[in-house]
Amino acid sequence: MLMRKIIDYSKKRPDGADLRRLLEQRIVFLDGAMGTMIQRHKL
Repeated sequence: MLMRKIIDYSKKRPDGADLRRLLEQRIVFLDGAMGTMIQRHKL
């Protein structure tokens, strides 16, 4: 059974460090407006 950590972003807004951790662990597809916003951070 696959267990995933659930993150409650209502209390903490994700930042660059959160995205970097995600990219280290998973394959991430960035598409559309969200992808454009992420690219601005030069990650």
